[in-house]
Amino acid sequence: MTILTRRFAAALLLGGALTAFAAHHEAPEDKDDANGGYDAPPEDAKPVPKPLKRDGGGGRYTFSWMFGGDAVSSRPRGGTTVGPAIELVEGPTDDFVAVTSMVDSDREKDRRAILAMAGAYRTSFDFLETIGFTANYTPPTPYQSWGTEYVYVVADEPDFVSLQHILVMRIVMDDDSVSEPFVIKHWRHDWRYQDRDLHEYVGFQTWEHRRLSRRAVKGNWTHAVYQVDDSPRYETIG
Repeated sequence: MTILTRRFAAALLLGGALTAFAAHHEAPEDKDDANGGYDAPPEDAKPVPKPLKRDGGGGRYTFSWMFGGDAVSSRPRGGTTVGPAIELVEGPTDDFVAVTSMVDSDREKDRRAILAMAGAYRTSFDFLETIGFTANYTPPTPYQSWGTEYVYVVADEPDFVSLQHILVMRIVMDDDSVSEPFVIKHWRHDWRYQDRDLHEYVGFQTWEHRRLSRRAVKGNWTHAVYQVDDSPRYETIG
C-alpha cells in the first residue's frame, strides 16, 4: 500500500510573525537483536543521521541533550511493527507553490500559507521523561512511535480557516497483508483574521477572555489550538 506524504517545513509569515510548521519523522522500526536490541528501519527508508557522540564514544538521543544519565541519553526504543511502504512527495505541491504566487492582498497570502499546511505527513512521536519525584529515580529509556498524520481543511472562509489533524496507522501483518487503518482524531487549529476575542490560558485548567483593540488585531490572525476532545488548549495572535 502506498501512503503519500509531504516532506518539507513550511515557514508561514503571518501578520509579521514567523510561525514554523514542520513535518518530522524517523523511520518506523523492526526489532533486530543483531542490531543491539534496537529496531532496524525498513529497506526503503531514508538514512537516519547517527546520534551525536559524547565524550567516551557513546550515542546521545537527540532530544535528551539537556539531561544526564545513561537511561535518558541512550537511543530510544521503538515499536515492534512496521507500516507499508510509502511514497514521498519530493517536490513542492500546488498548494505550496500558491503561497509564492503574486497576490496583492496580504490577507490572501496568509490564507494560502495556512491552507498549504493541509496534506499527509510522515510523523514521529517522542516520549521522554524529564524528572522523577522519588529518591534515586532512574528515567526509562525514551520511546519513539510513528504514524501518518493527515491535515484536512474543515472550514475555508475569507477570514477563517480551520484545520483538523487525523492520525492513521496501518501495520504489515505476519502474512505480509496490511491491516485496516487505525484512525485517531488528533488536534485542531482555527485561524481567524483580525479577531478581537482572545482566550488565554492562565494556568490550572483556566482560560480567560481578553478583548483586543482594533489596532492590535489589524492585519493579524488569531491561532486557537484545541485538544483531541475539542477542549481549548491555547490561543495566540500574530
